[in-house]
Amino acid sequence: MLIHKKIREELTALLEADINLDAAFYAGRPVSIDLENQPIAIVVLIDKATRQKNTLCDDEWAATLSVVIYHKSFEGEGKLDDIAEQIIHLLENVELKHLASHELVQYEYEKDTQQRMVYR
Repeated sequence: MLIHKKIREELTALLEADINLDAAFYAGRPVSIDLENQPIAIVVLIDKATRQKNTLCDDEWAATLSVVIYHKSFEGEGKLDDIAEQIIHLLENVELKHLASHELVQYEYEKDTQQRMVYR
């Protein structure tokens, strides 16, 4: 949907401008991430979008907006914590033009089979 594209692009642009980090930024799922040449990637995703029909002319959508940080796992969780803190601070202090509201609901760490750490 076009609104999802606008939301991803708006948040990605804000992150790129505000986060002091040499990273690759993606608005949506990238085809591949090359962590050998670009050790940090930040991806903005929208999942689980659901619609509630409020009136005949008005719908309200709810979705999971995720900011995923990929980096090589040899750097440990401390690096992820630093990046996540910057992202959380930005999200707490910004109004996104295409969102009525947003809130931090959860975060998690996971390792993939290629020994990359992910903060979601």
